[in-house]
Amino acid sequence: MPDTGLFHVVAFDAEHREDHSISRVNALTLRCHKCGKLTAWNADTLQRLEGGTILACRHCQNRQAISNARLNERASGLHGNERSASSTSSDTRRLRHRPTP
Repeated sequence: MPDTGLFHVVAFDAEHREDHSISRVNALTLRCHKCGKLTAWNADTLQRLEGGTILACRHCQNRQAISNARLNERASGLHGNERSASSTSSDTRRLRHRPTP
């Protein structure tokens, strides 16, 4: 999973367009490099930007904005990750990205 410098993205759930770009991040689990603790965000608690997502640690208040394109770019190059897809509309697919055991 992606390492953003301030965080390691352990897992995320996103909706993808037909071109495989991320249209919306729905959930994230992050490990903070500053304090080492895990934080999970869901669709109701995630902070989003136009074309991006705010990564934040609930424990030490470490924060970072990341583009959805960067998140997608890092995840799409991985092999062996479980990806389950179900059609949510004609132009959007939902993919779950999880680390390999």
